[in-house]
Amino acid sequence: MKKTVLTQFIAFGNDSNDQCLFEHAIHSVCVGNNNVKHYAKENIERADVAGKIRALMGKYRVGEGDTSKLVKY
Repeated sequence: MKKTVLTQFIAFGNDSNDQCLFEHAIHSVCVGNNNVKHYAKENIERADVAGKIRALMGKYRVGEGDTSKLVKY
């Protein structure tokens, strides 16, 4: 098995256990109404998750030659 090291990532979460992810992600999205939303860059409803993923796919791409980094378009 090969180990993957991520240095940049996008985080989606909905509970207090996601705070650390939100604090270290290059973009973070809290789903629903939890106090952890204060640590996320944005807050959305569950019905909007698929659309947000599509929007972020158009905003970021994996860096060439370095799959651990995301690059803004």
